[in-house]
Amino acid sequence: MDRTDVPLPSPATGMVARRCKDGGGEQLLVLSNDGFRPLEGGSHGQPYNVGALLPLRAADGQPYTPSGGTWRAVYEPLSGCVFFREGHALMRLGADNVVTLAAGHKTEQGTADGDGEAARFGACSPLATDGRGAIYLLDHGHASIRKLHVSSPPNRSAVLGGDDDDLTPDSCVPACTRIPFCFKPPSSTGFASGPAGSSGRGGVAVTTLPCGAAPGGSWTSLALGPTATGDDGRNGMGAFLLATTVTAVYRVPLGDLGAGAGAGCAVLQAGAQGQASRVDGAGAAARFSSITGAAADETGTTLLADNTAVRSMDAWGAVTTHPNVTFGSAQPCQLACLPGGSGGFAACGNAATALTLLLPKSQMHVFALEPGRWGGGGDAPRLGELLRSPTIGAALVTVGVGGEAFAAHRSVLCAGSEFFARMLEGGFAEGGAGPTEPVELKETHPGAFQALLEFFYTGRLDVPDALLRPTCELAGRLLLPPELQGWLQGRLLGRATPGTAIDDLIWADRHGMSELAAQLKERIVRHRALVKAGGFAQAALQRLAEHSPALVAELGARLL
Repeated sequence: MDRTDVPLPSPATGMVARRCKDGGGEQLLVLSNDGFRPLEGGSHGQPYNVGALLPLRAADGQPYTPSGGTWRAVYEPLSGCVFFREGHALMRLGADNVVTLAAGHKTEQGTADGDGEAARFGACSPLATDGRGAIYLLDHGHASIRKLHVSSPPNRSAVLGGDDDDLTPDSCVPACTRIPFCFKPPSSTGFASGPAGSSGRGGVAVTTLPCGAAPGGSWTSLALGPTATGDDGRNGMGAFLLATTVTAVYRVPLGDLGAGAGAGCAVLQAGAQGQASRVDGAGAAARFSSITGAAADETGTTLLADNTAVRSMDAWGAVTTHPNVTFGSAQPCQLACLPGGSGGFAACGNAATALTLLLPKSQMHVFALEPGRWGGGGDAPRLGELLRSPTIGAALVTVGVGGEAFAAHRSVLCAGSEFFARMLEGGFAEGGAGPTEPVELKETHPGAFQALLEFFYTGRLDVPDALLRPTCELAGRLLLPPELQGWLQGRLLGRATPGTAIDDLIWADRHGMSELAAQLKERIVRHRALVKAGGFAQAALQRLAEHSPALVAELGARLL
């Protein structure tokens, strides 16, 4: 990975990424005792730098400057606010950069649960959010886990000038005052945030998880564990927390997140309590020397700051160490995954004066055929130019996909896809198309076809995670090279988590992807405890039974 160190004008006490309204990207903010600064630059060869302080305001409109003692920050998408500690209180930064008290008291500490100002904290650390209004904090010397539940902001329809039924993700995401460094995700996450321009004020309730006690006496960090509830099995919310001690990672089940109730006792996920070393491996075979921070990305991977190294733990508990990424004596206690699936992350130590960005050296998710195997033939840049200027040349074919029309050269379509070769050269046709007549691809995602069309012209395929399923399905329909289909299925397997594996199996079996289905079955059987611990296994098994009783019987026989 490429490393870039960005000087900080003030020592950092926290990092957080919040949604930007323009383009649905995210903005990385660095917290210090004097406020928040945005990370800027990075595009078109520009160097990275930390910008000026955000112009914070109090509820009465007066300028707001933190009184000191700021610590950690987390973005809560339901309200569209950033929550951070100031003194002994939990403060709320709205999308309009208005700062208000969320819970507790700046100068009074304690252990009382309660609503808003009635609650009391010690030196809490807000570290994780479930995306549905719950924020999880470490408190009482990091010996317990507390939960702050944020209700929806009042009068949302009045603020937006419409009914709640009219709310869309684009209309609800908060507007950033500046958008200097925004990571644009491949698609909307689908949740509704607080209203743009609103401070997101709503009711707040603080509780302490009954079974959140740390096995070793104190926790060191929290991250939300992955699972799924979306139609495509992605971007769902976790049913458990990942809580770390110095030498181990535990799962803390949370029960029904939608109801905000329930909690379970910690279960070991990786490492061993009290056994300090650095060993890569799966589950209890892994060893850690000194975990100080954790951050979970969109793929289910958890980044762990372990002494001076950065390590990754996948959703199945396999731990690896990032090669050639060390921090010398500056132990990175704070980690933040750079959004958008880039695979990069930011790291810095407590009171650090520099922010370290670690970015992939090249695109991680690009497939390229060997030049001799590429169906497009010829010069890739020249053919790529033809794609951008389809009027150049003759024998154009219009392909209709999901209400959109794509113009492409007949020869390139035939060379890139056996499906198009058979259709346009007299073999068969979908919709009865002739050699140059318009072609209609039904039940196809336009973005998936756009990605494959780029591949036909350039021999390179770049697919965001959000389009993996439709692209993989379309690649099979278009009879694309087996190695490309295998690469896409491998990406899908890599995205599978214990919470999505059964639904992934249903999808793979439905689309005839036998190799992918076999690998998913193997993972489900081998990691049965993790699949069951996710909280959604019973409902997923019911869906599997409705899809294929034979698959349920096969899994049952292997589990006996």
